[in-house]
Amino acid sequence: MAEKSDPICDAVGNDLNAITNHRLETLAASADIQVMARSLLEHEARRIETKLGGEHPRARLLRARLDGSLAQINTLAEERERVQIRVPEVANDDALIHGRVVDNDRRGIADLMVCLTDANSKPIRSAGEPTTSDTGYFAFVLNSVQIKRLNKEFEAGVFLAAFDPQGELLSRQPKPLAFTEGTRLVTEITLTRMDVIPHEPAPEPVPVPDLIEQSEDTAIALLKRVGLEVGERKSEPVDDPDKLGRVLAQDPEAGTPVQPGSAVNMVVGALRTVPTPDVIGIAIRNARAKIKEAGLTTGEILKRVSETPGQVMQQDPEAGTQVPLGGAVNLVVGRAKPVRPDGA
Repeated sequence: MAEKSDPICDAVGNDLNAITNHRLETLAASADIQVMARSLLEHEARRIETKLGGEHPRARLLRARLDGSLAQINTLAEERERVQIRVPEVANDDALIHGRVVDNDRRGIADLMVCLTDANSKPIRSAGEPTTSDTGYFAFVLNSVQIKRLNKEFEAGVFLAAFDPQGELLSRQPKPLAFTEGTRLVTEITLTRMDVIPHEPAPEPVPVPDLIEQSEDTAIALLKRVGLEVGERKSEPVDDPDKLGRVLAQDPEAGTPVQPGSAVNMVVGALRTVPTPDVIGIAIRNARAKIKEAGLTTGEILKRVSETPGQVMQQDPEAGTQVPLGGAVNLVVGRAKPVRPDGA
């Protein structure tokens, strides 16, 4: 035989639902007003800071009002979440453990498992594994049989803990719970949003390849192939032409295990350089000797009419420029003005 509903209880329930819905609509409207007001305040604060500077009293006052506005928005959001919570009805002898998991702004965190654990943080599956709702609310009920079994099997006590969807422990209350028949336990667990971001497993380390005597381009390609980066690059002068552009040293050494993305420093063989001597204003013969003494060669020689024939007027590269050993120095040398024949 079907049970008949109580008209009075139904009416009261409908009235409560209507009140709750109206309250939610009012909170939503208030939050919208606060958001719009904050947007206007933010615009005005930027205008005043641009015009008068961030330390001006008006700018500081607007920033304080912005902080207060944000706190009010968070308060309205928290209250809106609380209004949506429906506490389950339980028998007088049953124990109810319920509450919320929230962030630092007291906003609910959804999809987390909250359960009882033993002293080693191992979940007690038989006691229930509720998942937090969008408001962060959770609740589970223990009957008298479950309560007696828990008190008997876990002499060190049971603890309330929160786990992420992958089963990783996020938080566990430090003290064991004490409850009997009829216990009503309300608790709040606070986490940061960073706590609930899934943690990616650390990548496997890779051995650093052997770069010694490889060309620089080949060394870079070898590093990229195993997911490593080029770190600090230094040049070292070499006399052996076979070592030009070759890796002479590396850090870390070949075979060292490092995390992907790590940097490997290299020392690459380079031409030995010497400073170009200053030969301007001296005779070409002396200039040649000075250039040779510096380990360089005399390059192209151009001549230009000058009042100091036979002396160097210009040089390229300029004096003091570092150039590869054996490089050429081009000169402009003065020559005498040609003499015209009489009567020409």
